[in-house]
Amino acid sequence: MRVACGALLSLDMSLVAATSRFKDEDVGFDTLSLVPVDVLPALSPDTETALANLKLGGFNVGSMIATGDVLTRSAPDGQLDLAYGGMASTYGEVARGDFNGDGAEDLLVYARHQAVNGSLQWFELLGLSYPAGALTYERFSPEALGQLKPQG
Repeated sequence: MRVACGALLSLDMSLVAATSRFKDEDVGFDTLSLVPVDVLPALSPDTETALANLKLGGFNVGSMIATGDVLTRSAPDGQLDLAYGGMASTYGEVARGDFNGDGAEDLLVYARHQAVNGSLQWFELLGLSYPAGALTYERFSPEALGQLKPQG
């Protein structure tokens, strides 16, 4: 529910993008060499640290697929299925627009993570920007998700 509401709020808060590297370079979420490793699920601080170090080392999802550390699975058009660290994740592009207010087009992406052969499962909504000069997309949390926190 939080992902669905977050997507609707993000769409409502989005702006029309003035520029788009996605359109200019004809790329999308399925351009694996641009997808940052921090979209992969992390179940522990150790995994978070390992993914952060891989990102600093210039790795992306495409390069991790090439090394065999991330596996791709068949998925319907418009979705991406990956397996990493005992987790299977399905990603899909929800919308494009300016979701972080910088004037450039961003991707709004949902993710469903589940343990392989287990019952742990969670969903998340994430934003990906593609700033000028960047070698991969940069992940950000859509501002709308902060508005869904319980008021205390």
